[in-house]
Amino acid sequence: MKPEIERVYRNRYLTDAEAKHYSELRRIVEEEFGAPDVDSPSVAGVLTEELRQAIRDSGRSYLEISKQTGVSPRLIERFVVGERTIPLIVADRLAGALRLHLTVAPS
Repeated sequence: MKPEIERVYRNRYLTDAEAKHYSELRRIVEEEFGAPDVDSPSVAGVLTEELRQAIRDSGRSYLEISKQTGVSPRLIERFVVGERTIPLIVADRLAGALRLHLTVAPS
C-alpha cells in the first residue's frame, strides 16, 4: 500500500531556524545529486521547448489545461515561462492533454 502524502502549504514566513534547516537540506541534496542547471541545453532540450511551444500554441488557458491534467495552473505557467522544470509524469500528462505524440525526425 502506497503511503499517503499530504501537501503542506505555508501560511507564514519561515523562521530563521527553519530557513537554515532547509538551506542545509538543499545543500546536502545538491552535493549528492548536483545542482540543476536549468539553462543547460541538456535540461532545456528539444522536448521541453516543444512542449512549452505546444502549450502556448494551444490557445487554451493554464486553468483549462490544469483541469484536464490535474497539474496546477501555476506550475504550468512557471514551466512555460522557463522558471522551472517539470517531472516526466507531468510532461506526459500535459502532452496527453495537448494530444502530442513523439515521433522520430528524419536525419
